[in-house]
Amino acid sequence: MNKLALIFILLMISFFSEAGETTGAGKEVQTILMANNYSTQRLNDLGLSVRLGEVTGAGKVHVDDLRMLVTKKGIYQVDNLHGIEFNHPSAGKFVKEIKKFSFPAETVKKNKILAYIISK
Repeated sequence: MNKLALIFILLMISFFSEAGETTGAGKEVQTILMANNYSTQRLNDLGLSVRLGEVTGAGKVHVDDLRMLVTKKGIYQVDNLHGIEFNHPSAGKFVKEIKKFSFPAETVKKNKILAYIISK
């Protein structure tokens, strides 16, 4: 009985402390969004959502649904995108298949992206 109570208490602590956030990436993304006059609520109001990585399903997002990319340097608008390089160009449709994004001023490798802002 004591073990069951302990498990329950630990589960409740995990649930209420949002234990799923282990990397700290969510806080960093929120800081970058705020620095660029965005918030999660404002993005939701605009019909957009934030995907932090593979765990949140970002790899399964279709390229056509991308709206913005969040990196440590700031936010990139997909409207300004010049090109996308895929690992296998003939099959490229989803974020998990992307190698890098090309913008007018620079190229952004996929591993530098902290979050994807997508249309819902």
